[in-house]
Amino acid sequence: MPGIGPLATIAMLLPITFSLSAVTALIMLAGIYYGAQYGGSTTSILVNLPGESSSVITCLDGYAMARQGRAGPALSIAAMGSFFSGCVATVVIALFAATLAEVAFKFGPAEYFFAHGSWIGGCGLCSHMALAQAIAMVIVGLLLAGWHRCQFRGSPTHFWDFSTLRWS
Repeated sequence: MPGIGPLATIAMLLPITFSLSAVTALIMLAGIYYGAQYGGSTTSILVNLPGESSSVITCLDGYAMARQGRAGPALSIAAMGSFFSGCVATVVIALFAATLAEVAFKFGPAEYFFAHGSWIGGCGLCSHMALAQAIAMVIVGLLLAGWHRCQFRGSPTHFWDFSTLRWS
């Protein structure tokens, strides 16, 4: 769906999968995702308008080929590249999903601290604003992140003991 994107398309069509079996639902969602990712390249090549944000780079080479009268080869290159990369990604996920899940379960406080520290450092490095604004952005982000529900127990977890921020 040009302009909407694959993730929004999946979110809109997700309720349809509730009545399907798990395998059928996953195949449907994967087909929607891959189809939407590839579909954005068609408008990028033919009209120089990316259908999705991931198709912006396709405008550079694909539209130039279309202007030279080579739209057919450009579309076929996009189709073959999409098919090949989708197949490779599926095989890699199938091979390494269990290993990655084991690694993720071993994450503890030190690893989460490192991940958050990297995020804070990345904000400082990528910030094109004044240092004071970057620090304020990080502090506001940490304040907001300190108030949430635990994803495993569902209990409130917040660093700050403000009664107005408690879940009711």
